[in-house]
This record gives sequence, C-alpha cells and structure tokens, in this order.
Amino acid sequence: MTKTVFCIATSEYKAESILEELHVAGLSDDQISLLLADKTRAVVRGVTGAVTTDSAVGWLPQVESIVISGVGAFIGNGLLATAVGQAASGSHKGAIARGLTGLGLASEQAENLEERLRNGEVLLTVNADEEKSKTVRALLEHNEAEQIIVTGERPRVEAAPRLREEKLEQW
Repeated sequence: MTKTVFCIATSEYKAESILEELHVAGLSDDQISLLLADKTRAVVRGVTGAVTTDSAVGWLPQVESIVISGVGAFIGNGLLATAVGQAASGSHKGAIARGLTGLGLASEQAENLEERLRNGEVLLTVNADEEKSKTVRALLEHNEAEQIIVTGERPRVEAAPRLREEKLEQW
C-alpha cells in the first residue's frame, strides 16, 4: 500500500538538505514533491506553466508555477503542483488547503500547512510503500522536519491516555 508522507521544512536550505538525503536513501524524483512560495518573483502575475528558478526545486523535474488570486505565486512539482493547481483554478485563499485535503489530509492539517506555506516555509511530500515510508519518516525526523504526517496512519494522540489516567487517580 502506497503512503504519502507530508512535512514542513522551515527553509529552502533545509528542504534541499532533506532532498539530498531522500535521494541517498534511494527515492527517485518522481516520488518527491515540493511546494513553496515564489520569493524570487520568477513568475509573472497570471502566468502558469513550466518555470526556471534558482530555488530548491529548480533541479526537480516538471517544476511548475501556480498563481492563486489574492494569495500569491507558488512553485512546485509533482503531486503537490497538480493537486493545488487544480484546486486553485479560479480560486483564492483556501485553495492550497482544498488541494491538500484531496490528497488525504484532514482539513485542520491542510489549513495549518497552507498557513505555513504562505509564511515562507516549504511543503514536501514523498510517496512510498509502507516499509519505505517508515524510513522516510525517520529521515525527516533526523533532519528536523516539522509537522510530519503520513496518510493512512492513525493520528498520534497522547492527551487521551493521560486524561484517562488522571480521572482514575481522582477516584
């Protein structure tokens, strides 16, 4: 079963470092997807399609520009560019979150990731089989990626057991 691993890299430098380690771990370019705000202004307002950039994603295949009315320009590739591009057509704020929910994220997770993207951080996804997704998760944790989410996994909830224990202690 294929899983998608999502994470946030707090800078383009950190995203490049993560990309390099993913390649060393044996993942191919078509398994990796990135999305980030276009800070270089390489995109002309209203123009979408292939783009050349000095950004962290510049060397990945099929890098595209996505312009979202009222939100700004983004560059990305693969799964993320496709999902967000389709959700963004004729849209504005919230388009990225809609695209991410289409990829299996809960709406709260998708909205949080959209906010972080709009604040200049980098969203990265990796498609891998179940075994490889564990390796990817460990690699991302080692590289201090934030908000690591794996679709198809049960959310990690720590508060519920503690609350239950506290209630038992009160009795």
